[in-house]
Amino acid sequence: MRKSAVNADYKTIDASNAAITGAYLKADTSEAAEAVLGDVNEDGEIDILDIIVLNKSILGKENLSVQGQKNADVNHSGKLDSGDSLDILKYIVGLITF
Repeated sequence: MRKSAVNADYKTIDASNAAITGAYLKADTSEAAEAVLGDVNEDGEIDILDIIVLNKSILGKENLSVQGQKNADVNHSGKLDSGDSLDILKYIVGLITF
């Protein structure tokens, strides 16, 4: 998996630091396809595994690809956080749609 550089507040950091600090993600998405909101692990399904991968990323334990970052930002805040995890869970149980 390629480690993506992320520009946060005019400093370049890697994606794992962006997740830890809650930095706003300004990833180079030129290689990323259109977002499949919620499909964080890019397996074609939106399920509990996506929430686990996102939570690991937020904690700095796992790096997401550029596409994974784009798919994970379901609330369009520009950063990956617990709000995105909660929204994916709400989607899975049918409380919201994307």
